[in-house]
Amino acid sequence: MKIVIDIAHDDGAMVRLLNFLAREDEDLLRQNPQVPLLYARPGGRPWIRYIPEKIETWSDIWMTIRRGGEDCDALAAWRAGELRAKGWRAIEPGYSSYAVAQRLRPAFIPAQVFLRTLNHKVYHCLFWYRIEGAPRTPQDPWYYDDPSARLGMYDWRFEDAAKVEARLLGQLTQRDRMRVMWPEWGRIVRPSRVEMPTVGRIRPAAPSVRSF
Repeated sequence: MKIVIDIAHDDGAMVRLLNFLAREDEDLLRQNPQVPLLYARPGGRPWIRYIPEKIETWSDIWMTIRRGGEDCDALAAWRAGELRAKGWRAIEPGYSSYAVAQRLRPAFIPAQVFLRTLNHKVYHCLFWYRIEGAPRTPQDPWYYDDPSARLGMYDWRFEDAAKVEARLLGQLTQRDRMRVMWPEWGRIVRPSRVEMPTVGRIRPAAPSVRSF
């Protein structure tokens, strides 16, 4: 079934809808624990790939599986929902959070989709997560990931976890944070548990909104 949601150009609304999709994926994964992890590589190759779109389509895990992939919105929502549903079991070797996740074994890992933009017309969906009791650093407890980069966005290269994480940490400097649409408008939100973000400020409509 295809459902069209037509909204004004509001960065906060887009983030709220993406995190609604992440919660839907979380519920689907809890009900269907047999679904492989997004980053699983049966036969040594990813089973889900980054696929660019001409028309923005935000898909749940079933539609993404049917197509064999999706672009940044569905992939970020899937991975955020996966960490929420599977907890420590979804953290693979190579991530800086792996050893902590294995030691603490949290059943639930708070994770949220966020947007990165430079001009409010072109967006990229990523996600962040935290492991309770083990912040990444005292200044920034969140870990960051880019499923699209892991699954072939850059010239069909399937990048490893450490490379993607290192690039994100280098890109998301304090200056860049001013250009990032975090789950609550205007500041970095560090909730004790992930809840639906509050309403952001409405921005005027703008043409040619797309993600990559």
